[in-house]
Amino acid sequence: MTPETLEDRIKRHEGLRLRPYLDSLGHYTIGYGHEITSTEALMYKEGVTLEWASETLQADIQSHRDALLQALPWMTKIDPVREDVFVELCFNLGLAGLLAFHRTLTDAEDGMWVKCSVDLLLSKWATQVKGRAVELAQIIRTGQPGPSIATPSTTA
Repeated sequence: MTPETLEDRIKRHEGLRLRPYLDSLGHYTIGYGHEITSTEALMYKEGVTLEWASETLQADIQSHRDALLQALPWMTKIDPVREDVFVELCFNLGLAGLLAFHRTLTDAEDGMWVKCSVDLLLSKWATQVKGRAVELAQIIRTGQPGPSIATPSTTA
């Protein structure tokens, strides 16, 4: 068993839609939670490929990681498992949305992981995403990756 990667976790949380749809907040979305404009929704009305969705997710993850580290340079000092949670939060909330979590971010910067996880669970966002919030708060609290996933055997 291999710990689940950030990309795998986002895929599981977001799900895959190869055609444009309106998310719970009324934003046009496609692939693995990739937000698009209404013009792009028309352009992609016939759908996208799995390859496009996967490549776009990888680019989105990198873009959110870059934005997060630029906005919060101290984030490089935390462990990679917790950093990935904040990248996922940035992916889900947008950078501006994440930056509004003042107490959570202050607790993270101070290494107060239990308090950080509790603050996250007390947010409006947690009531909206439910199980995702519980899972990410647990990872923040423990510093341990989420569920493991089976990998194909490499033995012949």
